[in-house]
Parts: sequence; C-alpha cells; structure tokens
Amino acid sequence: DEQTERVGFRRSVFREDGYYLNGRRLQLIGLNRHQSWPYVGYAMPGSQQERDAEILKNELGVNAVRTSHYPQSPYFYRRCDELGLLVFTEIPGWQHIGDEEWKKQAVRNTEEMVLQY
Repeated sequence: DEQTERVGFRRSVFREDGYYLNGRRLQLIGLNRHQSWPYVGYAMPGSQQERDAEILKNELGVNAVRTSHYPQSPYFYRRCDELGLLVFTEIPGWQHIGDEEWKKQAVRNTEEMVLQY
C-alpha cells in the first residue's frame, strides 16, 4: 500500500499593521462554514465538499474560511489547499468552556486534529 500527502510549510504572523503569510501582507476576506446542507445534513459526497471550496474561492471571492465548531471533510481541506484558501479549523465545541476534564479533552481533540491533518 502507498499513500501520498501534500505537505507545505508556511509562516503565518499577525502584526499591528495586519496579517502576513510567508512575509507578505494579506488582507483576509473570509466567512464561516458549516458542512451541512438542507435535506441531506452531513451526507454530502467528496465531490460536493470540493465544489463548496470552489464556490468560496471563485464565486464569493474569499481567501479564508473558518470551519465553525468542528473539523470538516478531508475533501474540503484538500481542495482549499489546491485553491490557496486559508482554513481556520476548530476543535469540536461551541459556547462552553468547562472544567478541568473538558480542558483535557480539548487538548486531546487538538492533538488528534494535528495528527489527522
């Protein structure tokens, strides 16, 4: 078996005068995204996940997307990478910061995301 994954290194910095990617100032134009659709929920195929990234870039003109409240489809992430869309992904959770056990779980979720992507 063989699996190939694209890997890249970026330098991402917020400064007083703006956001910089690889040493160049970049105005972020973005939106939030949930990966659910009316009537089918989360059951969309990879091709539709990819098409959604294309709509964001080519029809809406954004260069950044926040994946609201949870990690999303690998198809979406791969297509964003190909299109040059910045993705700000989140651990699962919304409107709740809890006790020590919650914080430990948040760290585990973050570790899993790093290993997965």
